[in-house]
Amino acid sequence: QALFNVLENAVKFSPADAAVTVDARRVDGEPGGPDHLLRIDVSDRGPGIPAADRERVFDRFARLEEHRGSPGTGLGMSLVRAILHRH
Repeated sequence: QALFNVLENAVKFSPADAAVTVDARRVDGEPGGPDHLLRIDVSDRGPGIPAADRERVFDRFARLEEHRGSPGTGLGMSLVRAILHRH
């Protein structure tokens, strides 16, 4: 669900003809944790998130001003954070 939400946002906020790329690779874990972790990077050509809003997008129902008219509830990224913290 977390990966789906991140990919959905990347597609939704990118130009229609732009590629969204996903890179997955195994990385070493930290001491006391699993030996290996999976790192997933998602890249898109969307407008990006202004530095001042980068934490706010994880709040429930948060919508950036320039995207208020686009579809969605503003829950996607807050769910991503909650799922990843739970894991």
